[in-house]
Amino acid sequence: MNRNKGGFTLLELMIGLFILLVGIVGILSVYVYCYSLNETSRNITQAVNDGRSVFEAMRQETDISLWNVEYTDWESWADGTASTISGRVNNTPLTSLSQEDIDVAIVEIGDPPLKISALQITVTISWTEIGGRQRSTSLMTLITRR
Repeated sequence: MNRNKGGFTLLELMIGLFILLVGIVGILSVYVYCYSLNETSRNITQAVNDGRSVFEAMRQETDISLWNVEYTDWESWADGTASTISGRVNNTPLTSLSQEDIDVAIVEIGDPPLKISALQITVTISWTEIGGRQRSTSLMTLITRR
């Protein structure tokens, strides 16, 4: 009687199945991580675009006066609930991210209150990602009168 048949034992099959399962779990975890990274990248890009929109509106206000930039409520303007001092209205609120908050800090550069040569402006955008993680990014620029 010949007992040497070509086949796999149950132990060999289980080891092969375990190795296959570890490979599939590894590939799925990389996929989930890449999806999360893509979502984070999209949110940061949107936040930077929102900050640049605030800077662009400020640049338009410098046609009139740096005082218009300094004394406008930019947080309310970004929410679409206020206009600038010169009357420009934001018809599209910039808060498109989950629980997005835009904070604007303005520092006078020069000899205040009479000679303002520039304004150092920092726009900080904060939001909550899908997993509940708080994220923020900041943009800074100097604005002078044109």
